Amino acid sequence: MSAVAITVRIPENTVKQLNFLAKNTNRSKTDVVISAIQNAFLDQLDSNFCILDEVESEELYKKLDGDISPAVKRRRDLLMSTEYVWDKDK
Repeated sequence: MSAVAITVRIPENTVKQLNFLAKNTNRSKTDVVISAIQNAFLDQLDSNFCILDEVESEELYKKLDGDISPAVKRRRDLLMSTEYVWDKDK
């Protein structure tokens, strides 16, 4: 993967925090910044999930089963019936 240099203006106190983190974790400042961006990205992804109750789940399943080809339905059924690797030893 190629890297691109960027310039970012951050408050002086934040620079001190970045320097502290880099020094005390034996990581480069680049690694600290990349890790922070990746964590912020994952937090954003997590915030887009929702939990459905049983009725909402059934309505969603009905919509998903609606207008799909037999091949797609067959592959989805196979996926849903596949045993999880971590459950195989039980």
